[in-house]
Amino acid sequence: YLIFFGLIFFSFFNFIFTERLKSIIVYSSLISLFFIVRSYSIYIDDKSNFLINLVLGACLTGLLIIILGLNTPFTLFRYVGFYTNSNSMGMFAASLLHLIIGIIYSYKISFFKKIFFYSLFLISVLLILSSNSRAAILSVFIVIMFIPVIEILNGLKFKQFKIKVKFMKRFFLTLITIGLFFFIIYYLGLLDNTFEKFILKTPAQDISAGRLEGWIIMLKNWTWFGHENINNIIEKKIIFGHNTWLTHLNFYGLLPTLFFLSWIVWMLNWAWKKITVNSNTKMERVFFFTLLGYVVNATFETATSTPGLLISIVIFAIIYK
Repeated sequence: YLIFFGLIFFSFFNFIFTERLKSIIVYSSLISLFFIVRSYSIYIDDKSNFLINLVLGACLTGLLIIILGLNTPFTLFRYVGFYTNSNSMGMFAASLLHLIIGIIYSYKISFFKKIFFYSLFLISVLLILSSNSRAAILSVFIVIMFIPVIEILNGLKFKQFKIKVKFMKRFFLTLITIGLFFFIIYYLGLLDNTFEKFILKTPAQDISAGRLEGWIIMLKNWTWFGHENINNIIEKKIIFGHNTWLTHLNFYGLLPTLFFLSWIVWMLNWAWKKITVNSNTKMERVFFFTLLGYVVNATFETATSTPGLLISIVIFAIIYK
């Protein structure tokens, strides 16, 4: 409640200083989404089944977006699909993968749903690789690597001096599967175009593609409640930087951004504590993977009202106690 109050309170200050309503609209919408879903969540009898169907609905919508983008010629070099740029395409495919990974890892689902999720998983992997979005690929990689971390934490109980064989077997099996998965992708040359982006920018000493320069400008020009004149922001190229948190810093100011980040960090920390204490936290794992993937991708791209964040808030509103 303190975080929510701080977000709205300092958003009003942002409006007073800049005469822009966007911060109030963005933050109040996210908070309203949380409370609306939470108020209706008491009518959900089987929350796990609801969560699976929620992800299924999101993935079916994602499949429709993929189909709508088929009029664009497919290529393994910066494919845009339904979107106007390849980074947006990569973030879209990554958000689907975060959800699917969480469901496949956490739940035993029916045969037909399993076929659908695995099929869309392979399609999304191909799309994210064809987009060559380094941020999106990194987000999926980090989410996948958290699976063996969770398994080994569940398998090794340091305080009790116990080793749970079941989890240790799953740890090694998961690690081998992930290794083979990435080896096959690399062997097929599906990462070549992504590596080429690093190689081309290395001689110019600009691996970040201008992101680092934009971040430095953003940090140097921070304000408490956002920049009053939007034209000054554009002239100084402050908004150029591909970072959600720094974009909030410049448009909304330091204090609203800190409260927004506090909310996200608090949710991640809550879920991680649940996962490490209890090995039967299926819904928490799906939520953690979805939000973690969004956070990684949003650190290198500017995106707030995305499926990754919105679905994370919906899931959190349902499972939070």
